Amino acid sequence: MPQWLHKSAALDWLRLARIGARVPAYCTLSWAAWVADPAGELGALRRRFAGLRLAVRSDRMGEDAGHAGSFLSLTDVPAEGAALESAIRRVFASYGDARPGDRVLVQRYVKNAAMAGVAASRALPLGEAYQVYSWVHSSPNSAVTGAASQCWTAYDYAGTTPGLARPAPPLIARLRALLDTIKAACGGEIEIEWLWKHGRLHIVQLRELRIQPSPAQDRELGRRLRVASRALTRSCTDAPEGELLGLMPDWNPAELLGAHPRPLALDVFAHLITNRSFSEARAALGYADTPGALLAPIAGRPYVRVSRSLHSLLPRALDAHARTAIVDTQLARLQAQPQLHDRVEFEIATSSFEFGQDWRTRLDGLPRGTVDLLAAALRAQVPQLFDVDALHREQERSRFALRQHLRWPTPDAPLADWWRVLEQLRRRHAVSFAQSARRCFALEALLRSAVREGACQLDELQRWRSDAAHLQAVLARGCAESTPWREALRPGTFEITHLRYGDWQLPPQSGGEPKAQRSHLTPATAAALDRLGRTHGLALDAQTLFRGFALAHQARDWGKLALSVELSHGLEALAAMAARRGLGRAALSWLRAGQLKDDRAASWDAHVAAAEKRHAADALLRMPPLLSASSELTRVILAPGAPVYLGHGRVHARVHAIDAHSTPQSLPAGAIVVMERCEPGFDWIFLRQPAAIVTAFGGPNAHVALRAHEVDCPALLGVGLDACARIVRCDALDIDFELGWWRPALAPVPRGSGPGPDALQSNSVRTRSEPTQSTHFDP
Repeated sequence: MPQWLHKSAALDWLRLARIGARVPAYCTLSWAAWVADPAGELGALRRRFAGLRLAVRSDRMGEDAGHAGSFLSLTDVPAEGAALESAIRRVFASYGDARPGDRVLVQRYVKNAAMAGVAASRALPLGEAYQVYSWVHSSPNSAVTGAASQCWTAYDYAGTTPGLARPAPPLIARLRALLDTIKAACGGEIEIEWLWKHGRLHIVQLRELRIQPSPAQDRELGRRLRVASRALTRSCTDAPEGELLGLMPDWNPAELLGAHPRPLALDVFAHLITNRSFSEARAALGYADTPGALLAPIAGRPYVRVSRSLHSLLPRALDAHARTAIVDTQLARLQAQPQLHDRVEFEIATSSFEFGQDWRTRLDGLPRGTVDLLAAALRAQVPQLFDVDALHREQERSRFALRQHLRWPTPDAPLADWWRVLEQLRRRHAVSFAQSARRCFALEALLRSAVREGACQLDELQRWRSDAAHLQAVLARGCAESTPWREALRPGTFEITHLRYGDWQLPPQSGGEPKAQRSHLTPATAAALDRLGRTHGLALDAQTLFRGFALAHQARDWGKLALSVELSHGLEALAAMAARRGLGRAALSWLRAGQLKDDRAASWDAHVAAAEKRHAADALLRMPPLLSASSELTRVILAPGAPVYLGHGRVHARVHAIDAHSTPQSLPAGAIVVMERCEPGFDWIFLRQPAAIVTAFGGPNAHVALRAHEVDCPALLGVGLDACARIVRCDALDIDFELGWWRPALAPVPRGSGPGPDALQSNSVRTRSEPTQSTHFDP
């Protein structure tokens, strides 16, 4: 592998190697030359590139793919005028203390490229046997990160798996051939930045990937791909035609468990929620009885059977033929719009009565008579589903349950006893929580439809939602009653290896006083809601809806807290029982439910070792958020998706990634907090007053969304695992919550440091959007 000390040296090699792709004209400028004669160097550049637009890129000595994104690059810079000098100064300034051998790369700017992207011969960070392609459409050559929120990514298995691989799309096939050619010529793993214009590939950067491939890892990845493909086939064989499997469509398992949980957490979640509780709770509220497990794990990922979920969200009064026709239509809609995988409740399914006719558009193609039957059945559910007294009882039941704990077994008791108490927890907490959550979703859907009909405003609904949520203030207050509840929570509700708040020995929290209520039902909104209810023949007045909306969110929050706290006590009891038998928490987390229902410990070590090995191998696989019977696991193409932007204005701040092992002391105040998921055990992050929160998983009605509303914290939710991994590698992030985009940024200048004439960015701010110069940070 050639030793390229600069990006420009790699381009020199590429140009001489005659690989078959164009390299736009370029030249370099050293720091020493710039300091010695800036006017002369500018003159030479302007003569060479007269009349052209340029890209001024970082070219620091020793910069490689590991430093990508660390330094500034600017695009679409005119060769004439002061812009070129400013761009050069700013790029050099981004190095901090420039060294004599450091350079900037000045390159011809390729205008009107149809696509811009990055391609790598191996996946980062472990060097898995995937070729990786990321791109944006109709973009200038600001590359992928210039419009990071609109990035497509494909993972193309680089090995051979007989019977699995299919012909690649033309662009991927062309990039794959180019990567193979360059890799063979230079003798190592590489990454290129490319542009596509008029049917030609242009390479603007070439970097070495310092990865040492593992043949054993490559073979294991191939084996696990075959196993996962067979599991997918089995899961879809007996399912309805058009079946989909998703990580987020119902109960948000990826948000609650993580995208790849350990076996014990997955089994506890399945027992408490997705084996029976989801269908029992819905059947009790008038929905179709849908027996059978909701989860269908593939490669250890907690995929949900979407058809079973959709059936369970239809009224029991509908006949089976109508339910099947509706579910088939909904599956087809989701298949056509996979970016809606994490908001099936409001964009695909119609699970409760809604005002107006907009909801009918989700069922385009169905006979009108079938849609009318659904409308009548949903209307018949209204008295039971929107029962405010029932919501009040559910909330009080949860608050009472927090004071009356279950009797978990002692360490010497048989392990089977623990599972019997877990079943009590399921009946006592999980089912009632599922009913509260269902009523909450129904009231959300109804009032969102009222916004569409003009009976109330979106900002009114957001204030009602924010005021309804008060549990965070209760937990933060640190009173005698709420402190044990807070200390029982753990980041990762179902994961036994994670510490509880109480294990951190944190000092009592302050600042948890309830905020002043900002919302009320105005006479105009009340009159409009009353008219809307009468028009649709509902016996629901505006005051009932207003009170029910608040109670629904509170009942849901208290129910979730009661379930989380009691499960935490149960997991501690199980850890004590396992410790008495010589089994630590880490080993315990790898065991399945069936292996923990008796006290024969002789085979536990073998089970633990096999599960750890299988989990590590499955972690090599790149899995999409939505699967169908025709999905190719050897070529996973991830669409940009449609993340949820909650908040206003624009945020620019440093990025800080956290996980289940992070503590409040490790999180600086005012950072953009980046995490895979944010379920109840992560609520402590709000005490650090983050500038914003970014999650891989989470939708508009997820736990983190409700909590963000409560504390007025901007949140960017559901960007996906791939985008989340890119964000974590950034020093800072710029998020526009008004226009709906995010991009990498340079770290803000510390307050009081005094920005100089070439200051790179402003301090961390939350402001209204304003136009900015197009800036590119190398991906």
